[in-house]
This record gives sequence, structure tokens and C-alpha cells, in this order.
Amino acid sequence: MKKITLLSLSIFAISLAGCGSPTANVGHEQNRQAEAAGSPFRWKIQSAGGGTSMSRVMIDLPVGTTKADDTLKRDILSQIESVELSQQRNTNELEEVRMLPDGREVWIIKNQQHGIGYIVTMQPSPQGGTDFALDGPYLFSKNGG
Repeated sequence: MKKITLLSLSIFAISLAGCGSPTANVGHEQNRQAEAAGSPFRWKIQSAGGGTSMSRVMIDLPVGTTKADDTLKRDILSQIESVELSQQRNTNELEEVRMLPDGREVWIIKNQQHGIGYIVTMQPSPQGGTDFALDGPYLFSKNGG
């Protein structure tokens, strides 16, 4: 009986040693899910002070020009401003637009402390014009961690 218990404990300890930290495992799983969902954001996992830390970063995407005309751009920025004010941030100035391969855009809002990104989806409206949807805000590290 002791041999079986000792063997079981040894196998368990060896398997834990190969798993990495729980934070890293969560980060890797979150990244797999983000990639499958088409998210432009990933978790960067780093060793820090004997532990593990995670910071959100944006994948490398090309900078581009938004498909929104001036009126639609104002409408989108107005909605972003409402969200930013609800988060006690007083900003809605567009820093840049990054292009996702599926046609969505990531609008990066100017901020001194960190990146603030909104995923913007635009599609033709049945009534004419263009409908849009915002997903965000996503706070991320601009310098990759």
C-alpha cells in the first residue's frame, strides 16, 4: 500500500513540476481563447519577483485609415467618450486605427498611462448608411509589458 501511495505522489509531483505556474496556465488558455475568437489582444506572461505576472498586449496589426466617414467617426467617438466618462477618463481623442484581417478596426484612444482600445465593427444598415458596434474598452500595455 505504501509503495502505491508513494508512487502516486511521485507521479503527481512530477506532473505538477511540468505544468508551470497556475498563472501561466491561465494565461496560455486565455490566449488560445482570444485567438479563436479573433481578439487582437493577448496576455504576455512574465516571471516577476519569484512569481508570474500577466499584462495585456495588442498583437501586431497594420495601422490604417478608418472606413468611417466624418459623420460616422464623430458618432463613434461620441459613444467612446460616453464610455470613457463612465470610467472616469476624460478622453476620446483618436491616436490611431489598427486593421484586423476580418475588416474590424481597433481604435486606440490617446492616454498617457496605458493603451485604450475599442474594437469597432461597421456594417451597412438596411435603412441606409452604416451601423456600428463597439467592444471595449480594453486596457493594454503599449510597450508590450
